Amino acid sequence: DEMCHLIMSFCSGTDLARLAQVNRFLYAACHQPEYWRDLVLRRVEQEQVVLEDMSLNSWKDTYMQLQTRSSTQKSGNQRVHPKPHQPMAVSGVYSDYFYRLHSCRTFDIPQQWLDKDESDTKSSVKCIPASKMTLDTFYHEFEDTNTPVLIRQGAATWQANNDRWNLPYLLDQTRGQDFRATSGAAPLPAQFSLKAYHQYCQWQLLEEAPLYLFDRTALAPNCPLWKDFHPDLNKTCPYWSETAPQHDLFALLGEGRRPDHTWLITGPKRSGSVFHMDPNATHAWNAAVKGRKRWIFYPPGVPPPGVHPSADADQVALPLTVGEWIFQFWDQHVDRLLNSPPSEQPLEVTAFPGDVIFVPHGWWHMVINLDEGMNIAITHNYASKS
Repeated sequence: DEMCHLIMSFCSGTDLARLAQVNRFLYAACHQPEYWRDLVLRRVEQEQVVLEDMSLNSWKDTYMQLQTRSSTQKSGNQRVHPKPHQPMAVSGVYSDYFYRLHSCRTFDIPQQWLDKDESDTKSSVKCIPASKMTLDTFYHEFEDTNTPVLIRQGAATWQANNDRWNLPYLLDQTRGQDFRATSGAAPLPAQFSLKAYHQYCQWQLLEEAPLYLFDRTALAPNCPLWKDFHPDLNKTCPYWSETAPQHDLFALLGEGRRPDHTWLITGPKRSGSVFHMDPNATHAWNAAVKGRKRWIFYPPGVPPPGVHPSADADQVALPLTVGEWIFQFWDQHVDRLLNSPPSEQPLEVTAFPGDVIFVPHGWWHMVINLDEGMNIAITHNYASKS
């Protein structure tokens, strides 16, 4: 099965369509969304186009739409809109390989992750209401000690969180812009309009590693979306204010020379980021705007199960998708939760809309989007005196 997968990954759209007619096994295999996603991404990269319509609900239909548009442009004929593919149900197909892909795409989200009142166990990230998080508390108990913390409702009063960032508003503010989305399993990134990416997030069948919109240009200083959160951030989370002493040392370099620091992040259910450490030894904060996020942390120097960094941590071997890590290493993670000594204890927490989480430097972390539709967050990296 893996050899079939490897061969089919080199096939053109025409070849896949022909292979799908051979037998039941190849019909099921050739309709795996990853093949058609890769064909679409390579095509838009070659043609240097932005994906502006993802309303057909599958990568195969999106590929056929691009193919038809290209053919009609070359021939000069009137454009024909292809009918969406209606897949047939087939039985008697057994494949451990394709079952694993399916399992990674559709893994169950534990009810515990969705409950706001998790029990305060040793494996929970500490949660503090925004009203009780003072500057001294944040600096001395969390930033200076390099300890994660969730600030409940730290962003609840931001304009971005008060239903302002609804779809019509976001589409209006981003008209004419395109956004970069990719995943660890995708061969290339792609540029989407926000409307097209929102359509993609509504699909019922996504690939194993859904494309994750992680854009560094959308929240440029003084743009309308930046104004929807930045002034409020200074009020509700003063420990991250620009006026806080020695808070953001990269700011000394100037906006044109400092590393990228503020991102708009969106993704569908089960999308997210695999385990990583943030770059340049930076701290970060992440504010959930729409949708819930599950955070899993491992302390500095304690790689998570299945994560193998090189001696200098310059390179890391790890599963490429969230689903693959859960499918292969969840039991080992649970064992670590229950039996690790305090210094190696992994931590977990769910951030709800309006919550802000502090991610200290050097901590391994994975993030999983939990809700249907387009989950939205804002994240910012900084280097402080700590």
